[in-house]
Amino acid sequence: DKHYVAPKTPLETQLTAIWEALLGVERVGVQDNFFELGGHSLLIVQLVNLINQILDNPQLTLADIFKYPTIQELVQHLQITPKQAANSPYIVNLRSSIPTFIIPGMPGLSDGYYELADCLKNEGPVYGLQMQGYNDDAPATTITAMAAHNIVQIQSIQPHGKINLYAHSYGGTVVYEMLQQLLGTDIEIGTIVLIDSGLLLKQGVIDKASVTEFCNFILNNAGINPATVKDKIAQILKTQPYEQWKAQLADLLQQTSATLDAEHFLKIWQVIETSITTPYHYGAKLPYSITLVIAEDSKRWLKANCWDAYFAKVRVIYAQGEHFSVVKQPDCAAWLQQLSPVANDNSNARLAVITPESGVILSARQLEKQYAGVKAVDGVSFEIKAGTCFGLLGPNGAGKTTTLEMMEGILKPSKGEIYFRGAPINKQYPKHIGIQFQHTALPDLLTVKEALQLFQKLYKNSLPLAEIIEACSLQEFLNRDTRKLSGGQRQRLLLGIALINDPDIIFLDEPTTGLDPQSRHNFWALIRSIKNRGKTIILTTHYMEEAEQLCDEIAIMDKGRILVQDTPEKLLQQHFDGVVIRLPKASGLTAQQGLPFEVYDVGEAVEFITANVEAAISQLTQHQIPLEGLSVATPNLENLFLKLTGHTLRS
Repeated sequence: DKHYVAPKTPLETQLTAIWEALLGVERVGVQDNFFELGGHSLLIVQLVNLINQILDNPQLTLADIFKYPTIQELVQHLQITPKQAANSPYIVNLRSSIPTFIIPGMPGLSDGYYELADCLKNEGPVYGLQMQGYNDDAPATTITAMAAHNIVQIQSIQPHGKINLYAHSYGGTVVYEMLQQLLGTDIEIGTIVLIDSGLLLKQGVIDKASVTEFCNFILNNAGINPATVKDKIAQILKTQPYEQWKAQLADLLQQTSATLDAEHFLKIWQVIETSITTPYHYGAKLPYSITLVIAEDSKRWLKANCWDAYFAKVRVIYAQGEHFSVVKQPDCAAWLQQLSPVANDNSNARLAVITPESGVILSARQLEKQYAGVKAVDGVSFEIKAGTCFGLLGPNGAGKTTTLEMMEGILKPSKGEIYFRGAPINKQYPKHIGIQFQHTALPDLLTVKEALQLFQKLYKNSLPLAEIIEACSLQEFLNRDTRKLSGGQRQRLLLGIALINDPDIIFLDEPTTGLDPQSRHNFWALIRSIKNRGKTIILTTHYMEEAEQLCDEIAIMDKGRILVQDTPEKLLQQHFDGVVIRLPKASGLTAQQGLPFEVYDVGEAVEFITANVEAAISQLTQHQIPLEGLSVATPNLENLFLKLTGHTLRS
C-alpha cells in the first residue's frame, strides 16, 4: 500500500470505481497496472464498454488498455485525444479517414494486434473484431454466422463508405465470407490484407499443436513464460483423452498463477473448438484484389497460390518472422512498408513476381495449362532446393505429368513463369537438365554401351562414359542387346542416358513403374547415390513408399492444384494426431452410422485415425463391430494422401 496513489480528478475517481468493481479489488490506485491486478482479455472487453459509456465522446479501444494499463496513463491519453468537431457551418470536412478492421486468428481475441494497429495509425481508426462468444453469448457455430456478426459490428461504426480489412490466420476465411456477404451493400472495400492466412482444413477436434499455441497465448498474455509449464502441458496432451484436456489444462493454468481464471480459459476453449471444427465451403471467385503476407517460417505450409481461385488478383509479400511475430514489431512494420499507396488500394492491387530464395534451384510461379477450356494445371507454385529430391504426387489426372513437362521445358505454360537459379528459363536451360521419361524408345540392334555412345554424341560436353557406367551399375550388361534387358536393367540404362550431359537437375517420371520389389529397391539405392553426387532430383511416382524413402520434400497435387508441400515428417505432424486402426472390409465398419471418426476404404481393408485407441475400440464394441484382424499403425503418407484427395495413390 505504500505505492498506492489515490485518484484526484472526477474521471480518475470514476475509472477507479469501474476497475474495483470489475477486478473485485478493494482499492485501486491510479498507478496500479490493470494486468498485474488480474486483468485479462475478457475483462478488457467489458472494461472498454464500461468506460466508453461514461465518456462524452466514446473513443476507447482495446489496444488503448495495453498501451495505457494504468488509470493515470489512460486519463492522460483520453484528455489529449482530440474531440470530434462541432456541427458548424464554418467547418468543412475535407477528408474522412478510412477505418481499418482487424479480424483475428485463433483464439479469436484482438489483444495481440495492438502493435499492428499502432503501425496503421496514420491510415485512420483501427478496430479489432473479436469472435462471438466472449461476452456471455454463445459462440457462432458457422463461419457464415461469424462473418455476419462481424458485419453487424462494422456497420455500428461505419454503416456506409469505405473500410479496410486485415485478417490474420483463421481470420482470412472469415474475411472471405464477410466479403461475399458485403457484395451489393453500401460498404465499399478498400485494402484487403490476409496475414499468414491459408485455406481451412477440416478438423474434428483441436489438434495438439493448436492447443499448445493456445496455452502459450494465454500464458504470455498473463506475463508468464510458457516454458515453465511446457512439460506439464505436453504430459496432459500425451496421456489424457481429448475430452479431459480442457478441464485439466484449465486447472493447471489456474494453479500456475492466480491471475489465470479457469472459467476464462474454458470460455476461450469453447470458442476455439466451435470455430476450428466448423466445416466451410469456399464459393466463387470474388471481384477483389488482396495482398497475402507470408511469414518466412510459414513458407513450408502456406502456398502463394492458395487464394488464387477465390480472388480476382493476389499480391504476395514475403515477411520476416513466424506466424505470431509477423503481426508484431518489428516484423509487421517491415512488410507494411511494402504496401505502397498504389498497391495498398484494392482497385490497383496486382500480382507480384516472387524472387526465389538463396539455395532454390528451380521454382514455378502461378503455372497454368489449359486444353480446350479445361485447366489441367491451375495456378501451381513451388520451390525446389538444390541437391534435394522433390516428389510430386497425385492421383491420375491430377496434372503431375503436365506440370513436369512444363518444368522440363517441353510444354509452354498458358500462364505463369518457371525460374532456374533465379532467372526465367531460356534456350540454355535444357543443357542443365536430364530427363528419364515414363516411356522411352531405344534404337534397335544396339548394345547398352552403343546406346550410351550414341546419346553421348548428341552433346558437346558430356560425362566420361566410364563414370556413367559406374554411377548406374551398368558393367554387367554393357554388351547386351537393349531389347533383351529386364525392366530394372532398362531403367538403369535410361537413367544413365539422362546423366550423359552432367545435368544439375534430373527429372524422373514414375521410374519404377512395372518393376518387381527387388528391382525397385535396387533402383532407389541408385537414385540415392546420384543425389549424393550433388544432383537435384524431381520425381513423380505411384508408390508412396518410394516417396517416403527418397524425397526430402513432397507436394501433393489434385485437380490441377498443389494441396500441401513440406517434408514428409512435417506433413504427418501437421495433419495427424493419433494412430491408424485398420480392419478387414468384411467387418462392416463402413455401413455403421454415427461413428465419431471418418472411415476410409483402402482396398481389402477399411481404416480410421484416432488419438484415443481405448475409446475407439469401445465405440467399435458398442456398435458390435468384430475386432478380428484389427491392426494399429502410425499414419504414413498414404494416409495423408487419402485424407487430402479421397483416393489412395495407386488408385
